[in-house]
Amino acid sequence: MKSHRLMLAAFACCALAGSVVVAPSEAQAARSCASFVVAGPDWRYTVKATVEVGNATCQTARGLFTDLYLGRGTTSGEGPSRVTLVRGWRCGTGAGGAACFRGTSIDAATQRITAEVNNAPPRARQPVQRRCANVIVRNPDGSVYARSRNGVFAVRTTCPVARRVAFAVLNADDGDNPLPRPEGFRCRLVGQSSQLGVLCSKGRQSVRWTFGRA
Repeated sequence: MKSHRLMLAAFACCALAGSVVVAPSEAQAARSCASFVVAGPDWRYTVKATVEVGNATCQTARGLFTDLYLGRGTTSGEGPSRVTLVRGWRCGTGAGGAACFRGTSIDAATQRITAEVNNAPPRARQPVQRRCANVIVRNPDGSVYARSRNGVFAVRTTCPVARRVAFAVLNADDGDNPLPRPEGFRCRLVGQSSQLGVLCSKGRQSVRWTFGRA
């Protein structure tokens, strides 16, 4: 909360001259809201809001700080005197935090909400890998010509597409080199001996499997 107090002090001192910041009464029950994310094209903030004064809801808090950081308010002043009017609330931002209030001054606010803001870059998300059913290619007499083992794995594509790709490659003649390019995927052999398999790629999509015993 230290960053909040420093930010609120600057906000009150410069943007609302003549007011004095006071901490909420010990008897007043501040209400914390669940963290939420506000993101733009190349930035991402994790916001943790606290309703310090008044009966504002967490939904109101989320809406205020979302609009504030997405630039949907009306801003006046520069530097420490910068104040943004959002949904009838007066808001300010500082290092690591923000605050919005209603009332004649921030210390005499009838409603006040503060927020801790973390702008650390988001962790890279790992693509979801789907495990699809095995593919079996049979000879005219019903015997197995070729098959996958332990499933066909698809990343950023669907199981039907992945299985069609696997079928086309498994159905190719043993001497085919290079491997077929089903559905626009480029395929190559990977692994060794008992773990020999195929990896097919198209852009960020991929399909892979290991060979099973015929």
